Amino acid sequence: MRNATRVFRLGGRAEQWPLLEDLLRSQGYVFTELPFYSGARLLTREPLPLGASLAARFGLIYIQDASSMLPALALARKLSEPEKTRPGAEPSTSFPPARGATVLDLCASPGGKSALLARLLGDNSLILSNEPSPGRLATLRRNLELLNIFNAATLGLDGKGISPPAGFAGFDAILLDPPCSGWGTAEKHPRVLSLWRGDKVKPLIGLQRMLLRTAFRLLQPGGVLSYSTCTVNILENEEQIRWALAELSSEAGGFFPELLPLEPFPGFCLEPVPDSFPDCAGTLRIARRSGLAQGFYLALLRKAPTENPARRPSPSSSSPPGASGELPLRSIASPLLEPGLLPPGSLVFRQSGRRAGERAGLYFQHALGGELFPESFPRRDFLLGRGGGEDPASFQPDPGLHGLMPGPEEARKRGAELLQAEEPAPILALCSGQSLRLETKGREVGLYYKDLPLRRLKSRGGRVLL
Repeated sequence: MRNATRVFRLGGRAEQWPLLEDLLRSQGYVFTELPFYSGARLLTREPLPLGASLAARFGLIYIQDASSMLPALALARKLSEPEKTRPGAEPSTSFPPARGATVLDLCASPGGKSALLARLLGDNSLILSNEPSPGRLATLRRNLELLNIFNAATLGLDGKGISPPAGFAGFDAILLDPPCSGWGTAEKHPRVLSLWRGDKVKPLIGLQRMLLRTAFRLLQPGGVLSYSTCTVNILENEEQIRWALAELSSEAGGFFPELLPLEPFPGFCLEPVPDSFPDCAGTLRIARRSGLAQGFYLALLRKAPTENPARRPSPSSSSPPGASGELPLRSIASPLLEPGLLPPGSLVFRQSGRRAGERAGLYFQHALGGELFPESFPRRDFLLGRGGGEDPASFQPDPGLHGLMPGPEEARKRGAELLQAEEPAPILALCSGQSLRLETKGREVGLYYKDLPLRRLKSRGGRVLL
């Protein structure tokens, strides 16, 4: 047994949070709600590492430093504010609009910020999560799939090589959390202070500026850019914002950047912006200290137009590479899966993967992805499962699609068979590799903790197993 001060946030749907918290408490975890976000929790008692909890195992929580949640929270809050189109005009409709927002997370792995932003902006919005490193891209995809973030797709492009498709006016918002010196994490990783000193930081500064250029170029006029680092180094923070305000307008066809002031978030210890950077007033500098949050920096920039250009991109009718066509959502036929819980979109059966030997897969294509991005834009949509052949009928849904499972009462109405545990013991037994005796007629069984869906189980010979 040990005390803890780790921070995590709740996943799933908000109406499931009471049951999710009940599951955590049933394993001995003690936590309190944090004031800056309704889904954030401070862990105060940790009988086992939180990453080994059942909630983490089934993708229902995400362990994340409190500071790292702020870019998504700030961006979502700013996008949701009414805007005035001209002095004295009535505020326009709140953003994101009914059709949803397109957001690019330029340096997305391991995926915590993308996942939170996808939840905050809702099903109608699409998050494109980019990560150029193959290993980190694999981690990003695993996390988004484990968390069931259906309104996210992934890219594996170098930051300076991303080009928008023809007719695309740009992203509504971009989240940029570039590689940095990490000085804000010194309490946990003391070596960063000696590793990133003097000239060693110069390559990072150059990379950050290159990514700022890319991000500003990819924004549509009026779009918002979140820039954040986990360092307290002025050269990577205020100096970069000052550089962006001075330089980016000449590189973006006359569209100039403007700094959007940020309101402080409750519960954080703030440091003042240095007196030598009055032009950076309104950015947030989170103090470096152990406990709730690591040192962090956050700024918001808007790409303000010189004129009032059309904001809507031209639609595209193309499908992703390798696709054999769209399928209706009813193609998901399991009584333990409710396709109506997916965001707006369609299914795409890809006959073969990009890698040799990769089985055919069924992907969920968000409506905005199909509308705005052509085949030449190499995203990977959310993978729902793979098949044993070249026929969509061979599709085998991933057993971890808890976000598509109906409640137990509805599942029984559909004829599904369930294992509904009232305490953790049988679930822990399954996770340890054991099978449990359960007489069933079908080949799959829904696993629930009380009314909380966890995953689908295999049923063989009167026993069930993960």
